[in-house]
Parts: sequence; structure tokens; C-alpha cells
Amino acid sequence: MKLAFSQEMQSVDRLATAQFNLTPEVLMETAGQAAAECIHEKFPSELSKGKILVLVGPGNNGADSLVVARHLHVLGYTNIDMFFAVGESANRLFQLQLERVRALNIPFVDRLEDKYAVVIDGIFGIGLNKPVEGGLKTIIDTVNSWESFRYSLDVPSGLNVDTGHPMGTAIRANVTITFGLGKPGFYIQEGPSYTGQLIIKNIGFPKNLLDRTAQSVFLFERKDAREMLRPESTTANKSQRGKLLVIAGSENYWGAGLLCCKAALRVGAGYVYWASYQNPLSYLPEQPELIVKSLDHIQTFSTFDAIVVGPGLGVDEATYKLLARIDNDNVIVDADALTSLAQFGVRQLNPNWLITPHSGELSRLIGVTAAEIESDRFKAIEKAKNMLGCNVLLKGFRTIVGGEKFWIIGTGNKALAKAGSGDVLAGIIGGVACQKRPVAEAALLGAYIHGLIADNWVNEGKSDRSMTPSDLVNDLPRALKWIETE
Repeated sequence: MKLAFSQEMQSVDRLATAQFNLTPEVLMETAGQAAAECIHEKFPSELSKGKILVLVGPGNNGADSLVVARHLHVLGYTNIDMFFAVGESANRLFQLQLERVRALNIPFVDRLEDKYAVVIDGIFGIGLNKPVEGGLKTIIDTVNSWESFRYSLDVPSGLNVDTGHPMGTAIRANVTITFGLGKPGFYIQEGPSYTGQLIIKNIGFPKNLLDRTAQSVFLFERKDAREMLRPESTTANKSQRGKLLVIAGSENYWGAGLLCCKAALRVGAGYVYWASYQNPLSYLPEQPELIVKSLDHIQTFSTFDAIVVGPGLGVDEATYKLLARIDNDNVIVDADALTSLAQFGVRQLNPNWLITPHSGELSRLIGVTAAEIESDRFKAIEKAKNMLGCNVLLKGFRTIVGGEKFWIIGTGNKALAKAGSGDVLAGIIGGVACQKRPVAEAALLGAYIHGLIADNWVNEGKSDRSMTPSDLVNDLPRALKWIETE
């Protein structure tokens, strides 16, 4: 699903007027009416429980809320109060909408009281560019403390729609009705806990305008996964499912390699070869399907369809030099291989490769703190792409894959926060990649499957604390079947 950063959405607004004569007044009227009708049709019982308070901000978002109030009044709701968050705006469109509301005698109140069943938030839109402080912060925090059912128009006021972080504070909406396209901040970091249920309303923007203006960021969903997990021929054989080489494991860390290999087998790899500096043969009775290779005997890596390098391998110069030897376009660089890069010299990698860091590993690679990375994950991925020249999968809530575009993976939760989960992810991606897929594509499907298993675990009533990486491997077949099934 296509999403839009705030600047892209602002460009859509401008171009809609300049090229299609969709004036701000037309867009405002359409947005307000669409939101009012959506609230009326989907949530009538909430509206009828008691009084409704509309929070009116100073800009176009505030004017949208005036239109919503007017249309709800026309639909028969006479239990509406209005509240100016920062006083009246002198903006012409705002004043026009205010006159229309006042002509209907919808009352304005001058103080907040905890007596409203429903609050409609129209304080700030996507243009907010500074922290919410002072009286506005008090208003938002006060409304959040009520038991009211809260709707936000376009964006929960105070939420940064690009990063998913509240800017000082933000409305915790039960429902957000956004216009045009979804915004990345609704899906990442703290965004989902402020956004609540998301409803997207196209208010008349032409599709070709959205397509050419918003091209940077997308949400990877089940339909994308199903399309990618295409049916095989009934005559498919192990060679067609590909050969994966997993270079992983060392003394005390053989489990990382084993988890990676098991996941690759489960996701459909035809052959899985396991290699390391030492011999992992003692683990073959547990997974007899694996083939052991000696790294010393591999003259070329190009005979494999994909390679995973790094889980539990050890941080040392040998690992760093190994990366320079790998003559293969389909490579996933993970864990100790990433840390070895950071320790012995960050350099440009094959542009087709994929690195799979969490924020701590990425911090060491690009020289900024993990906190800075988490403050703007897209910016951090862009910096990593520039420094290493390859595709980047940044793990976390939610995982983001950056190549030519950004993809937010629409699955996953904190059940994945255990040592070894990343080894399983690397194996899933490698297992998909060896089935004749570029690693950039395999990263999307692999990360979606990985997160889906965790979501299924929690949705079945199990504690998110209880899932282990081995559970990820064991539950992988069921996740694949769910994606494949219509």
C-alpha cells in the first residue's frame, strides 16, 4: 500500500489546486463531509451516548473540524460543543467555515470539562513542525485523561507522521480518519498506539497525481506477500528451489547457525549448506538435511543461489576479509559480519546485497547513537545506504527495508525481542532468496513472515514474553499456509 511522507502529501495538496483546480475550499469541504459521514455510519452508538466535543485548531485542520461539526449537525446531532484550542484563526477559509457553523448556532465553550462521550480532534495536521508545549500540551494531556472516545482528523494532533514519535505529546485516538494516503508514522514506533484504528479517505485526489507525487514509502501487507509467494509448478524439484550457503556459528554460538539453517529449510530452500571456520558436524543429527562445507574448500561462492553470512560467526578480521572474497550478488550480511565491518573498516558493498542490522549494529556502522537512529529510522537507513551502497533492513518495531524505496513491514511485535530471532530472520530471507529471488525482494517477504509468526503467537492468547526463536521455526509452516490461502 502506498503511503506518503508529510512533504509528499503537502505537494499533493498544492498540485491538486494548481493542476486540477481542486481548491483548498473544495478539498476542505470534501474532507470534512467524508469524515462526518464515516463517523456517523461506522460509529453511531458512540455518538449517541452523550455530548460531543470538537477541538478546533488554528489551521486547515481546525477548519476541517468545523466542517465535520456542521455536517454532523445536519445529520441530526444537536449535542455538539466546540472548543478553540488557541483562539480563532484569521485565515479566510477558517473564517468562512466558522461563519457557517455559527449560522447553525452550534455552541462554543470556553473551558474543558470531563463530560463528553466523544471528542473530535482537529487541532493540528501534518504540518506541525515543533514540539507541543504550554497550554496546548495541557489541552491534549487533559483530553487523553478522559474516558471519551477520541477521533482524530487526518493525524492525531502532535504525532510526527514521518517518524511515528509524539512531538512532546499527542492525542491518543481511538480512530484516525486520514485523507488521501496513509502516513508512515501511523505504522512505526509509537505511532500505532496514538493512531488507533486507521481509516483512509480519498477526498478527490486523482490517482495519477498520488502515483507520481508519493513514490517513496510503502506498507508491505498480506496481499503483497501472497503475490510474492507464488504457486510453484507441480513438477518443482530441489534444484529449482535453490542452494543456500549459511556461513555461521562458532564455539559457544553454534545455535545461531542451526536456527538460521532450520528456518531456511522450513521456508523452502532446496539445499542448505552450512559452513564455518570450525566444523559444525556435531549438530547434524538434530538436522540431518543439512550439508556441511568447509570454508577452506570453497573456491568460488557464485555456485550458490544465495548466501547468509554472520550469525554467531565471530567478530574478527577473518570475517571481514571473508566478505571481500564472496563473489555472489545474492548475499545477506548479518550479525557478526556487520560488527566486523564496523570494527575493521566500513566500505562499499555489492549494491545487490542486503544488510540486516538492529539499531545497535547500525549505530556502530554509521557512527550515530542508537537513540538517534530510533528518532528517525528512515534517515538512518538513508545514511547507511549511502555509506555501504547496498540494501538495508533495519529491524525493530516495525522493520523497514530500504533499497530504491522504503517498505514498512506490516507485521511483528515485541515477542521477537529475544536473542536468536534475528538468526531465524536471516535464514528465512536466505531461504526465500535462494529460490531465484533478489535479496531485496526476499527481505520483504522474509520479514513479513517473521513478524506474522509473532503476531499469530500473541493473537492466540500467548504471552509475548514466552515465544522463543525455536517457536518461530516451528510455527513457520503455518504462517506460510496462511499467506498462501485465499
